Amino acid sequence: MASSYLIQRAQIIGAIREFFNGQGFIETDTPTLVLSPGMEPHIRPLQVADSGGAFLHTSPEFAMKKIMARGYHKIFQICKCYRHEPKSDTHNPEFTMIEWYRGHAGYEDIMQDVENLFSFIAKKMGQSEKKFQRISIEECFSRFAGKNLVSMLPLAGAS
Repeated sequence: MASSYLIQRAQIIGAIREFFNGQGFIETDTPTLVLSPGMEPHIRPLQVADSGGAFLHTSPEFAMKKIMARGYHKIFQICKCYRHEPKSDTHNPEFTMIEWYRGHAGYEDIMQDVENLFSFIAKKMGQSEKKFQRISIEECFSRFAGKNLVSMLPLAGAS
């Protein structure tokens, strides 16, 4: 008998696809084996033995941005990603990621995508919709970490 978790996971992934397809996005499928894993120094890629120096991708970002450069401005992908980090309660070297891009849109449009996506999934899963509260990054640091973000940043223009 299939586990409840497995069934719910499949329903959520199906709902994600249904949401983005309904919004006119195109689902992409990019390579997971890449010659260049990316330029983010804080993300450690996994190199594949006997691959000629290739890596497992840490996200589909680079390949998806190449697709956008070809004129596709509403794309999404659900895929496995890999990062060389110790396994813990909050991290696994292999994980599933959703990434989407909406060209010619501002950050508030992407915020609205997130709210609409989570509301859509909640409805599909028989849950009540939640109200979203938008707060600044500065307020988030203050409220949840007890830190003053501005005091932690180097002064702009200081030499």
